[in-house]
Amino acid sequence: MLLAIIGVLATLAQLDRHAYDVPAYAKFVPSRFADFSLFREAVNKVGHGSSRQAVVVARRLVEKHPIPAESLTILALAEIQAKNEDLGSRALVFSAQRGWREPLAQKAVAVAASEADQWDVAADRLSALWRASPDDADVREFSEMLLAHPEVQTQFAKRLVGRDSWALGFLHWAAHNLPPESFVHIVESANRAGARFPCDVISAFAHELLARGLLQLEERLWKSQCGAGEISSKYDVSFSDPGRESAAIESPFAWHFPSAVGLTTTFQPSPRGVSLGFANTEPLRQLLARKYLGLAPGTYALAITAERLDSVSRPILAQLSCAGTSPGTTIGNVTVEVSNQPVSFKIPNVGCAVQELRLRVAKGTGDGILISIN
Repeated sequence: MLLAIIGVLATLAQLDRHAYDVPAYAKFVPSRFADFSLFREAVNKVGHGSSRQAVVVARRLVEKHPIPAESLTILALAEIQAKNEDLGSRALVFSAQRGWREPLAQKAVAVAASEADQWDVAADRLSALWRASPDDADVREFSEMLLAHPEVQTQFAKRLVGRDSWALGFLHWAAHNLPPESFVHIVESANRAGARFPCDVISAFAHELLARGLLQLEERLWKSQCGAGEISSKYDVSFSDPGRESAAIESPFAWHFPSAVGLTTTFQPSPRGVSLGFANTEPLRQLLARKYLGLAPGTYALAITAERLDSVSRPILAQLSCAGTSPGTTIGNVTVEVSNQPVSFKIPNVGCAVQELRLRVAKGTGDGILISIN
């Protein structure tokens, strides 16, 4: 009988210990034997039980485990749920000072802190989640919810300073999942706090904003760090040799020269700047160059000249269209062929803050190509 009692106690002790990792075991542990399983019971009460039951279990948990921050986290949530805001806030502050590794507790206190307007505590917990689990889908989904608060955005941005190991991963996620305004605000706030991100990364993000037609946000993002004091090239269509300027910071408005089978691109100095040359051995017309512009509404003239174009490659096709317009929006679309005569086009007042200019060439060769917009 004694061995049987010892066996039962040992089994309960093992169940209790494993209940911390396997919540389903907690219901098999009698209340008087609960120790490790108290954490799971407290979490369940906070999530599904009454406020009074949650407070009772949470206080028992803190009595047995006063040191771990998880206990204080659950107590804070239970007290706030029971309208004991003062006790809950105090427990929240103590738990935030200690830090912890349990993701559920981190998320719980982040939500409670945001509801209590303790934005710095919420930002601390969110940054802890990103440090511990930067690739976790739940963490990213939770971030989207928490970063809906501008105050959390501002505080969280400060946590990006000196956190290269996970900060860049966060930025790549945020650029494609947060509203553009929120993303730019976070980068600006991080810059003001002293964070410095690689300019090629910022340029890529700014380029994506241009593709969506968000000129003002692009300029804010680019000037917040990499383009500070730089004269914008949003009106400039002159070419530059990317090989010679590979070490320079590339503006989001820089020309891009896509690689393609059978197409080569060359650059030569000329009295009017760098001129462009090409050789296309493919029978179909190919994209030679593209760039974004930020022309204000109004009427302009586009001109393309070349020192030499063989008979096969004429003409060069220039296509100008509005970027990032919503479906159904009327787009002013200009298509011109190379000639010595400028071709007029008009930028509409609405829906065309950013324009995309594309140059396409047929099979053949050409040298000394220059382009201008007046």
